[in-house]
Amino acid sequence: MALLLVLLGCGCGADPQALYADAREAEAPADALALLGRAFEAGHATPCDVLKDPAFARLRAAPATRRALRDLLRRHAKETRVSLVAPDEPGDLLVIEGRIETVDGEPVAGALVSLFHTDHAGRYAPEEDGPGRGAGNPRLFGFVRSDAKGRFTVRTIRPAPYTGLRNLRHVHFSVGAEGYGGVNSQFYLDEDPEPTERQVRDAAARSIPILRAKKGEDGVV
Repeated sequence: MALLLVLLGCGCGADPQALYADAREAEAPADALALLGRAFEAGHATPCDVLKDPAFARLRAAPATRRALRDLLRRHAKETRVSLVAPDEPGDLLVIEGRIETVDGEPVAGALVSLFHTDHAGRYAPEEDGPGRGAGNPRLFGFVRSDAKGRFTVRTIRPAPYTGLRNLRHVHFSVGAEGYGGVNSQFYLDEDPEPTERQVRDAAARSIPILRAKKGEDGVV
């Protein structure tokens, strides 16, 4: 009696680094996004590196691919230290350090922090010219997770006020963690321009913190 061997498939896993490299070389944005999704599913260690990789700047240039990239990174974000900008992004560098904790002061690990802000010219998106327009699909955005002590670090640029207005520089953020209620807010920077008394009162009334940016020895704000 003859035996028949039927091959049902091979369980060989995909190489996330190779998929990421293929995504960098893909000509079509849709192909790059698909390859990135496969790389992240395969276990790529630092998905948000896409945001500082100049090869993927094109994915943030058009509204549709920008939105798709945001959704992809939101699902796969795992880093506790991220950069929202490539090395050639215009503007002064800004480092944001934070800690997620309960009302009792206990650290919350694994919380997802989402951030976005304007660019050096005060715009959220290159295709939107009006002050404050484009906030629903911004170009400069990112996601970061809190570590075991609730801490996270974000490297970006100092956001500019809206073009033609004297509003305070600010960063929008939201925080979510399993088992806790979410937070959706923003914080202001209290320099250039200095906040007026009215802006201070309005911020307090809306429970929006005003933070002072400090320049380190390396020149980073």
